[in-house]
Order: sequence, then structure tokens, then C-alpha cells
Amino acid sequence: MVKFREILRLHDLGYNQSEIARSCVVARATVQDYLRRAAAKGLCYDQLSQVSDGEAQALLGKGKPPQATTTTVDFEHVHRELQRKGVTLALLWQEGLDQSSWTFSYAQFCRRYGQWKGQHNLSMRQVHNGGEGEEKRTRLRPRGPSCPRLAEVIINSQTYYGALSTPRANLGSLAPGL
Repeated sequence: MVKFREILRLHDLGYNQSEIARSCVVARATVQDYLRRAAAKGLCYDQLSQVSDGEAQALLGKGKPPQATTTTVDFEHVHRELQRKGVTLALLWQEGLDQSSWTFSYAQFCRRYGQWKGQHNLSMRQVHNGGEGEEKRTRLRPRGPSCPRLAEVIINSQTYYGALSTPRANLGSLAPGL
């Protein structure tokens, strides 16, 4: 079992994280985790020394989590939130844990979201028929002074390049009536 009381006691005495990790024979990341959890909940060693191990672990958000009120996740809401700038699955998962909306791990959350996303056609296809909603136009113009035989043909918002094949060819022979 992790020596969380000792970690907090040594921190209150002013030891740094590396010294605490060496003293308690745990990883420095474990020390950081417990110190962050205690700071987020506003807990100190004196407060935790008055409660049992199970209650202290629950206060720190460790141990067996309390049962969630709902087991289903509104992934439509999750998907909408992901469209916002700076929002990640990890942030949404942590928010759900803090609100006791679910108790499953981050990996399970990602897996369930992936399954939900796979069952829904979330593509945003936009069908555009050229010239629809705008007048059809055909315009020819010389490509440039260095290549007078190349012409740019613009038809229905699409650009096509073609070469005039003969010296006598002109822009009018490509699209008669212009």
C-alpha cells in the first residue's frame, strides 16, 4: 500500500518530492500525484490523520471509486464538446469522473467513444453541383505574354487548362460564340 500519510507528512515538513520518493520508496510521480490530489481537495496531513485509510483514500480520489449514478454516457454531448477548441477526450473524461457521471477508466472511455462513433455516420458531406445557385459562365483569357497559346478556361467554378494547337488558333476557336 502506498504510504500516502507519510508522503503528506514529509511534504508538510518541507521535504522536496525527490527526497520524499526516496524515503517512502515510491516513484516521484506517485508523490506528485498524491500532492496534487491533496492540494486540489485542500487537504493536509493533519486532516487526513483523523480519518481511516479508506476514508482518506476516498477523500484523495484513490481506492475504489463510488458507484456512478448512471452507467450510460451521452456521447452526442461528448462529440459536440470535442468540436470546441482545446477540448480533449481526457478533459471530458476527467470532468465526468469529478461529477461522478461514470467510473470507468480513460481507456474504457476512449474505447466506448470509438465504438459509439463507429456506429454513427458523422461525416459532413456537402454535395455541390457546379453552376447550381450561380449563373453558368465560360470565360477564356490568355495565360500570359510568354505563352500566348495557352489559355485558361473557367467553366462553372472549375479551372481547366488547355493548349491551343495551331498558330492560327485563337481564343474564339476554343469556345465559339464568345
